Amino acid sequence: MAQGRRVRRIIRNVDVGSVLKVALLFWLTMWLVVLFAGVILWAAAERVGALDNVTKFMSNIGFEDFVLHGGAILRAGVLGGAVGVATASTLTVLGAVLFNLICDLVGGVELSVLEEVPVAGLAAERVDNPAPVGRQERHEAAGDRRVSSARSGL
Repeated sequence: MAQGRRVRRIIRNVDVGSVLKVALLFWLTMWLVVLFAGVILWAAAERVGALDNVTKFMSNIGFEDFVLHGGAILRAGVLGGAVGVATASTLTVLGAVLFNLICDLVGGVELSVLEEVPVAGLAAERVDNPAPVGRQERHEAAGDRRVSSARSGL
């Protein structure tokens, strides 16, 4: 078992270039997931006849020439998503720049981090987790050049 000690770290600056790379990748991935999900939902709606029902409903309420064009909707999703990726990435980078400016004024964000320090040897493990009374551990020599470990029972 590892023991830990608390260490205080202060974040004073965020690299704007790395924020831009991560933001572009994140928002591009979100756009592709939404686009892919939209295509799957469109195909499912078409298969069960929901698109025909929407067209009939719209003509019943007064829109006589209403037609859903899948290609036009997909193009709008692609263009709108590209604009959304650019906008969201820009806003994310502006947030990082704003964070850097605020940290220059107030000194940064303080974090408390727990660093784990491994305890060496089996003796420390036995102190933390002693064997039950009456149980005897057997350790036999590994005669066929196998690695033997008290922990794994080999």
